[in-house]
Amino acid sequence: MFRCPKCKASTRTRSSESLSDTTQRAYHQCNNLFCGITFVTMAEVTHIISNNTPDPASLRNLPPIPLTAFPRSHRGDGQLEIPI
Repeated sequence: MFRCPKCKASTRTRSSESLSDTTQRAYHQCNNLFCGITFVTMAEVTHIISNNTPDPASLRNLPPIPLTAFPRSHRGDGQLEIPI
């Protein structure tokens, strides 16, 4: 989240667009009703810190991760079920 450059209040992202694989432009609006300015930000990937790609052959030998290893929120509990 970006802070308003004028009054430092929180802002909301109104829309965004990808300009390339590494650059995104976003349009923001200030949440302060007495300010309300809109402004544009640019986000860009400048460095890749880690590019670890596992060897697919090594993944085949791993045992499956048990469902109980994940928090309930990651297991789909409480989500809507859509009949197919």
